[in-house]
Amino acid sequence: MIYIPSFSVGVYGGDAKKNLMIGDKLSVRFYSKDYSAKYRHPYFLVTAGHFYKNMNYFEQMGFDSDSLILGDSGGFQIATGALEYSDDLRYQIFNWLEHNSNVAMNLDIPPRIKYEGQFDYCLQESKKNFKYFAENQSGKTKYLNVIQGSSIEEYDKWYQEVKDFEFNGWALGGSQNSIYRLMSAIMIIIKNKEYKNPLNEYIHILGATSITHFLLLHQLQYSLKKTGSKTVVMVDSSSPAITVVFGSYYIGFDLKNENMKIMHVPKIRGAEWDALPELKFIKTCEFDNVLEKVISFKECLKFEKGAYSAVTLHNFYYFKHVIDFCEGIVHNNAVIPNENLNPQTASVMKSIEEMIDASENGMDVEKIFKKYVPVYKMIDSQRSDLEDTNASKQIIDNFFQF
Repeated sequence: MIYIPSFSVGVYGGDAKKNLMIGDKLSVRFYSKDYSAKYRHPYFLVTAGHFYKNMNYFEQMGFDSDSLILGDSGGFQIATGALEYSDDLRYQIFNWLEHNSNVAMNLDIPPRIKYEGQFDYCLQESKKNFKYFAENQSGKTKYLNVIQGSSIEEYDKWYQEVKDFEFNGWALGGSQNSIYRLMSAIMIIIKNKEYKNPLNEYIHILGATSITHFLLLHQLQYSLKKTGSKTVVMVDSSSPAITVVFGSYYIGFDLKNENMKIMHVPKIRGAEWDALPELKFIKTCEFDNVLEKVISFKECLKFEKGAYSAVTLHNFYYFKHVIDFCEGIVHNNAVIPNENLNPQTASVMKSIEEMIDASENGMDVEKIFKKYVPVYKMIDSQRSDLEDTNASKQIIDNFFQF
């Protein structure tokens, strides 16, 4: 499974475009060849929804030809109303993706937010876009067919409408906040043996950010590999950068409760900062040894002159550490069952394995999916309750804003 950091928007994206050097020594461009093989992460998500008017974005960001630059087509910005959807926009975004990414999502219209309750309209408009992309793709950029939905019936209907376009994989939308929706989309892909199609190089899950997702998607990748499939599972997340807005610094994780542990580092300026003693760098991953050589922990509290991006780099590399840890858990689970796994998540992992086994043996994949639907929906229900609690907590804590 490949993790694609979605950092193009905001402070970090601006610093990367400028090739900011932390402490005049360390570039923020972790995707570049300036980084050693040990730490270089040659993957990055760029969003057409924000940058489609800048046709030289690829060059300005300093991307290398051997990097995987994933283009987000801007569907989310259309759904929120930030972008006005039109035929001309379709043309502009397609051209931008051709020039600024080597793998990209088709331009879909998500049936959410502004378009909530307009599933059929979104499907038909998305289909027009997919047709345009299919007919005009040059081969320079590999496109992913997007499916959206809120239920198994909707995902299936969307899939049936767009399955005949020849692209290089699938992107599963609308699932980041729902295990039921995620598994609905995954079931459609498994049931129809899309992982066996030699054209399909990638299955991308849009905006999946939790430890739950990492475990499930590593399971999907592991189970697909066992069938001989060459399809690579990918996921994008902006969490390591967004959390810095709230002064959040990753210090650990809880496997059973599937959440990141954070400490809140304050933003300190002026005389108060001058009065601080030197602070010891809090290290939770190997990359912190690199950061310590170019910036002090005290400097991080200023959140200026690269400090914001330094904390983002810490969060990013710790995030990668957690993802790698989850891979080991999944890979070894058949031999060494981990008693710290959340039992519901373990059941969902098992459902993925069972559905792929059923697909491989000509059995009813959807029957297995339906057997596990109560588990999927139970997780969603619990997560919804937790999100309500966390939202209240953020208001009470009154975290600082940048």
